[in-house]
Amino acid sequence: MSLNQEHASQAARLFVAAFPDTAQLRSLKVLVERIHEECGDPYTRLLRWVVPEKWHMTLRFLGDVPRSCIPSLKAQLRESFVGVAPFPLRLGGISGFPRPEAARVLYVGVEQGKDELRYLAGILEGISASLPVPPETKVFTPHLTFARTKRRKIQAPRLDFQSPSSLFRSIYLVESELSSPLGGYKTLLEVCFK
Repeated sequence: MSLNQEHASQAARLFVAAFPDTAQLRSLKVLVERIHEECGDPYTRLLRWVVPEKWHMTLRFLGDVPRSCIPSLKAQLRESFVGVAPFPLRLGGISGFPRPEAARVLYVGVEQGKDELRYLAGILEGISASLPVPPETKVFTPHLTFARTKRRKIQAPRLDFQSPSSLFRSIYLVESELSSPLGGYKTLLEVCFK
């Protein structure tokens, strides 16, 4: 067993995420089609598109967490979100990181439910303090990444976008399986709000 394989067996690359519902997924797929149609091939060829199966909003990236910490992490997630009620969530607007006019990452923002997501991210930051992971240094900006540039920075598309509003009911502890052929995601825990 190589050193990398041994490390992978002892640690899991984790994040906590929110996933769009079916209606929101449909609206995002329509948005991607609009970008292809309205921005054209020269623009869209500059992008690497995130596959719809991976569309999510990262609430807290944890990175490599020792597998021995996962049972405790799951328990903390279950306990910390007791009493959190479902809330309306709507995606809206298109922008980019680091700046919309010179972006390497294209994303849709959150129009409705932004404050609630920030509250959840704050809870997750408290939980992460008990793990051997570095503290978050960036301000939390709720977003869903749908594309990244291949080489150079580009202007984010200037298109209107708004998804349907839906009731946000769950967060997920997800393992990113980098060693799998497609770099898949594996859900380790769903925490439902009541």
